[in-house]
Amino acid sequence: RYFLGLGHSFLEFPRELQIIDFSSDPDSGGPVLRAGTADGQAVTLEVTVYYQLEQASVVDLYRLYNLDYNQAFVRIAQAELKNVAVQFDTDAYFSRRADIANRMLNDVAKALRDVHATTQFVLLRNIGLPSSIETSLVAKIVAEQEKRTARFNREIAFVNAQTEVIRATANANITQINGEAKADANLIKEKGRAEGTQLVLRAEQEALGALQRELGFDTDQLYRYLWATRKLRVAPAKDTLIVGFDGANTLLNVAAAGGTAK
Repeated sequence: RYFLGLGHSFLEFPRELQIIDFSSDPDSGGPVLRAGTADGQAVTLEVTVYYQLEQASVVDLYRLYNLDYNQAFVRIAQAELKNVAVQFDTDAYFSRRADIANRMLNDVAKALRDVHATTQFVLLRNIGLPSSIETSLVAKIVAEQEKRTARFNREIAFVNAQTEVIRATANANITQINGEAKADANLIKEKGRAEGTQLVLRAEQEALGALQRELGFDTDQLYRYLWATRKLRVAPAKDTLIVGFDGANTLLNVAAAGGTAK
């Protein structure tokens, strides 16, 4: 308890957030703001300001306004908000609403700081325009949105077309690669077959050369020998085939499967 003496009392200053609400509510603290824009149009603004008193400076605040500081703050905030409103064109209230609210916060905060209060928030809750201006602005914004949508659709169509070109090119490359691979496989197969045939022929030539040397035949005698042996393989059993190799040092005397050779 404190004893202050007769006729004295404490003055109370709140610690919690205080509200200045410029709206149609008669108990809000201030009326709806009527302001002008940079291009000369009339607007109405519903704005809420949240502030706190600087506890360390309440004595200075009391010296400035006694206990009527809230009404003073309403006038200060009203003036700052209108000053900000006139810096923006009408269409900015639709396209740059956040920028306007941030400018209001900065300017109100600076003004209240000079009178020992800290601004916490400024909310730009509603913007009112003459119906004719609002209709015109909405049409303008819709037209701009349609332009952006059309541009976006063109970009999508272009990307899709490019994708199809890439896909077609890739498929063509795959077909070409497959064709070349098949051609290469056929070429390798034919080359292998030719090389095999060459090996067989070379082996036959070497075998015939060895046989010719062993029998002492000349080329003509060798061919006659080969002919005779083939005849023996196919001759009927009752037939007798007599073959002579003049000048050779070997005589053929081989029994055929069913016939006789002398």
